[in-house]
Amino acid sequence: MTLSYRPFMEQVAKRLDALSSQQLRQLLIEWASNEHPDRRESFLDRLSILEPPTKPVNETAVLADKIQTFCQAVENGDYCTAGAGTTASAKNGTLAMKAGPATWMLTWPTPAFSC
Repeated sequence: MTLSYRPFMEQVAKRLDALSSQQLRQLLIEWASNEHPDRRESFLDRLSILEPPTKPVNETAVLADKIQTFCQAVENGDYCTAGAGTTASAKNGTLAMKAGPATWMLTWPTPAFSC
């Protein structure tokens, strides 16, 4: 007999609810001991979802901080790249870049936002 997903998950939840934490622990240990050596890492990976979630990184805030730092460097006119012998500076809507004997200039319109 094949169970569809919902009845299957309902049965799993019902059976897990009936187990004490010690019984659940013993069940998992028994499953782990029967795991084929080639699948042990996968078994451990599946257990990792049981770890408490870490505090999510606020990627928007991190990006905003990076943008603010970049904007400040641009406003100061001293934004430099890390390439050996390559420098770049930006001031008043113009980016000047020098690498060896070559120099490039790029201008852009005033942005619709400010840093």
